[in-house]
Amino acid sequence: MSDIHAPQGTWRLLRDGEVVCTLHYLRADQPFFISEVEPSPGWPSVKPYFDELSAVPRPDKDGLRTARALKRLRALQLVLEDMASGRVVDRYYLAIDDDLATLRISGS
Repeated sequence: MSDIHAPQGTWRLLRDGEVVCTLHYLRADQPFFISEVEPSPGWPSVKPYFDELSAVPRPDKDGLRTARALKRLRALQLVLEDMASGRVVDRYYLAIDDDLATLRISGS
């Protein structure tokens, strides 16, 4: 069984059981994993939410725009699954900008 905290691997992002994209590990930029995004047919249903997060200016002085974008993303109840083990990753942060994802997996 693979360790979801290992800096390698492939993850699937699902919405209501439908795969919206697959993340292929490229490199670590600790505490983040940088991954290539492979869109699936369901991708257009979630892309605007990731675009909103990417469009937040950095730094976001009061954090309100970031918080609003993250709240909308979380409301989608996206599920991140480690493809090697089939395990669901419960706590994670994910930002997607074009074809690159920045993923941080928190401890259980």
